Amino acid sequence: MTVTEVALIATFGALALVLCVALTAVSRALDSRRYRKAVESGSIEAQGNLGLRYAAGFGISQDHVAALKWLTLAAERASGPEQALYANARDAVANEMNPAQI
Repeated sequence: MTVTEVALIATFGALALVLCVALTAVSRALDSRRYRKAVESGSIEAQGNLGLRYAAGFGISQDHVAALKWLTLAAERASGPEQALYANARDAVANEMNPAQI
């Protein structure tokens, strides 16, 4: 293998890595938009998942106030195991917040 071939392989490898990172960011943004549409249509699961995303900062900026809002709505509307999941997550988020945020 020549030096030029090695340089080309390294360049393509670096470009592939940059492309992979960019596509991951785009995928997360699109996924968050899909959740927002589902939330607006009243999906309990989407409301809960959006709250969990805000709590963890997954695909969107971490925001405990928004997380508490969506998890509370989901917990109030859900039933069974889902209700317990969203309520427990809501309580965990609330425990990390200061009184002014709540």
